[in-house]
Amino acid sequence: MSFSFRRSSSVFYFFLLLFALLIPLVSSRIFLSAQIKTGAEVFLEKNISLVEKKRVGIVCNTSSYVHAKKKNIVEALLENNITITALFSPEHGFRTNVSAGEKIFHQTDFATGISLFSLYGKTLKPAKEMLRNVDVLVFDLQDVGARYFTYASTMANCMESAAEENIPFIVLDTPNPLGGKEVEGFLLEDSLQSFIGKFPIPIRHGLTIGELAKMFVGEHWISSSEKLAMKIIPCENWSRAMLWNETKLQWISPSPNIVSSTTALVYAGTCLFEGTNISEGRGTEFPFQTIGAPWIEKELLRKEMLQEYLPGVNFSAMEFTPLPHQQRAISPKYAHKKCNGVFLDVTDEKKYEPLSTAIALLVALQKLFPDSLRFHETQFDRLAGTTKLRKAILSKKTANEITMTWNDDVKNFMERRKKYLLYE
Repeated sequence: MSFSFRRSSSVFYFFLLLFALLIPLVSSRIFLSAQIKTGAEVFLEKNISLVEKKRVGIVCNTSSYVHAKKKNIVEALLENNITITALFSPEHGFRTNVSAGEKIFHQTDFATGISLFSLYGKTLKPAKEMLRNVDVLVFDLQDVGARYFTYASTMANCMESAAEENIPFIVLDTPNPLGGKEVEGFLLEDSLQSFIGKFPIPIRHGLTIGELAKMFVGEHWISSSEKLAMKIIPCENWSRAMLWNETKLQWISPSPNIVSSTTALVYAGTCLFEGTNISEGRGTEFPFQTIGAPWIEKELLRKEMLQEYLPGVNFSAMEFTPLPHQQRAISPKYAHKKCNGVFLDVTDEKKYEPLSTAIALLVALQKLFPDSLRFHETQFDRLAGTTKLRKAILSKKTANEITMTWNDDVKNFMERRKKYLLYE
């Protein structure tokens, strides 16, 4: 009898210990499998009273998507009997079908009959008359986590207009597709401020659009920031370590050439090629992952890149011919000309370093083809946010030497941004 008791006691304590060990594992699994909700979804579920019985203006495009309802935020609000009096579209237009850099004009949206104002053309900032019939301004755009993507600049301009007109400003937050942990790049220099970079942040900043809004106000980077009545609706169940694929959310392209979340990740580095005489892949099936020019020896470049042992990426030699496309690229570099180059195959998105990889490519091209590579200085420096990068490449510094020089910038920025973080 005593033997049986001791044996059953041992079994009982064994299972008790096993249960205790499994609790953290089960809890983490539950967290990881919890449904990610964007700010738009949270807004519709919990905060819609903020816009009831008010005239609403919305800054949005096709990426302003309510995943749970599988419809655009405009359609979702109209179904809830919310009065929308004005739509504001960023670069690429309300329906995200306008090529990069193409100017867009004011019009009436054909589907809803609502006045549609362009914030990418003659007007970059909502004018007083555009807001005459607006009681509250809602911002819902999917950012891509790179400083030179223009939606953060559009948001800053809208924040200023809202503050000047005493209109409440609501930001519906979205996950940063590049995650919120990693940061790369030099801080933007004041002398290089433009619409593709208004504030002193690195290229890969690791902030959501809501966190950027908090920082713009907290650092007084926008005029009349002290007057702005702003409310941010955070995402639910998103954590800083998550890249887009881990959210399980459908990717809705925020611009015609950011065709996937992988494109967004690579774009954070290879957008720099827009400031050179090398094709960044516009006019191809894989923009920003396809890099080349007619004068490049593709096998030579591939071998040079493989010697860099860059994390999370492989390089394949390729030929491609950029073709004009009404929405993606009206006039791509080297249109109808055969180019040689490499394809960036991202094998591990967690390890991949977009900006460091792009710089390694530029260094390799300068080394292999110094007589052919050209920088469009003004454009490149504005994209880089500094003159240091171009000068370092031309002076034959290694990629590692260059990336090491932004360590202090990144460290200072990481410390500065802490008080504006909404997620762990």
